[in-house]
Amino acid sequence: MMTKVWSDDDKARFTAERDEKLTQMQEQLASGVQHLMATDGWVAWLKIARHFHTYSLNNQLLISVQHPQATQVAGYRAWQASGRQVRRGETGIRILAPITKPATTEDGTPILNQNGKQRRSIVGVKPATVFDISQTDGPSLAQQPSQGRPLQGQAPEGMWDNLHQYATQAGFSVTIGACQAEGMTDFRDRSVTIRDGFEQAHATTVLAHEVGHVTMHNPQDAHEPARDYCRGMIEVEAESFAWLVNDDWGLDSSTDSFAYLAGWTTQAAKQQHKTPTEILTASAERIRGAVARYLTFRHEPGPDHPSAALREQINYSLTHTTPPTTPASRTLRIHAALQSRHRNAAGPTR
Repeated sequence: MMTKVWSDDDKARFTAERDEKLTQMQEQLASGVQHLMATDGWVAWLKIARHFHTYSLNNQLLISVQHPQATQVAGYRAWQASGRQVRRGETGIRILAPITKPATTEDGTPILNQNGKQRRSIVGVKPATVFDISQTDGPSLAQQPSQGRPLQGQAPEGMWDNLHQYATQAGFSVTIGACQAEGMTDFRDRSVTIRDGFEQAHATTVLAHEVGHVTMHNPQDAHEPARDYCRGMIEVEAESFAWLVNDDWGLDSSTDSFAYLAGWTTQAAKQQHKTPTEILTASAERIRGAVARYLTFRHEPGPDHPSAALREQINYSLTHTTPPTTPASRTLRIHAALQSRHRNAAGPTR
């Protein structure tokens, strides 16, 4: 059988059609998440959630030692802003709050973030006091709406195998087995684990999510620019990747993905002091590029397909597992962000 040779016009047409489809899919994704977040339950929860902070691992340990039964903690004024009042005589929980200053280079030039605002550097810590909800009185707080349910039934034919192959060619093993979360990616031993017991459709969409991590969050990827990582943004990017890939295959994961994305978008917005809409658009081009590379891989018809560049990148990754251009500090940042990251239907947790 003769292999189709792609002309320059074929490649240009393929790229244009792929990019147009990606634009439509991303617009649909953003619309679906924003619609969910506009419902009464989400609006009520978002109004409450903006008052509460995400605590570091060190502060989580301090909280658990001083108040083992604590479930939701915040500062005195944050509780007041949410409509509740700390009871007189309650003993606060002592944590460490960061001391920051505007970030500059050695010559005093301001260091800006991707939005053009000056970054702030942590220069120390100071004692701070928070209280658990059990130490307060007031109206009940709105709760985060329930997340979507696992998908049922079969995945499109060939989808699991294709995603499995994509992860394998990137240097990662894929197994089904014991896993506390729905799925987990470990960059240290380059492995992806999908929890046993799911129906094929849900197991496959979890694999798509983990492949999103493999594609966008590998600390050993020399082609990936250094950037700041937070748990919320990592999950938004991976699940956006998964939904776009699922949609291309014809697997409808909207009920699961939109709820998952809404929860993590809110979490990332709190962590980065942005609105949920800003979070959804902040990584749009990054996600788009990752999905475009996968779609090129998926629809590859022959050796002259425009995915040759992708194959070169994969070969580079396999022969340069620890590129010298990868700063150790960046690897530590990503491992820290992913330390408690799991693809879990329970959604964001402290």
